[in-house]
Amino acid sequence: MRALGLLLVVGCVSNTEVGNPCSLVRRDPQGGAPVAITEGELPLARADYVSFGAPGCTEVCVRGADAQRTGDNAAAAAGHCSRGCSSEGASGDCPAGFSCRAMLLDRPTMQALCSTEPARCRQFGGEPWPLYCVRVSAAEVSQ
Repeated sequence: MRALGLLLVVGCVSNTEVGNPCSLVRRDPQGGAPVAITEGELPLARADYVSFGAPGCTEVCVRGADAQRTGDNAAAAAGHCSRGCSSEGASGDCPAGFSCRAMLLDRPTMQALCSTEPARCRQFGGEPWPLYCVRVSAAEVSQ
């Protein structure tokens, strides 16, 4: 089972924005501006991260489980701007070097969650989408 990290705040994006560098953020509990996440705050276990409301990204900032750490726990947890895409593995949805894959729960699980717990669904950014354009890892390229 793949670990999943979800960083919340709130943000259609063109392919030109996909891949722009960004920093993961989380919601400020006091309601202020989003708070930056540092690498030291990320669990050591491999996990995907989706950060809604990251400055510089219209939709989301994502960090795939294969993203390399800098080794500096005080460094900003880096990702790249992304957008929702329509089907896992679809090549036309994302720009070159990116693939469409699940970063949040699968679509049926998201729909069930949103229909039974609308308030919890809004924590995922209102109308959450499970698939995003993610940078293709070296392992995927060699397959």
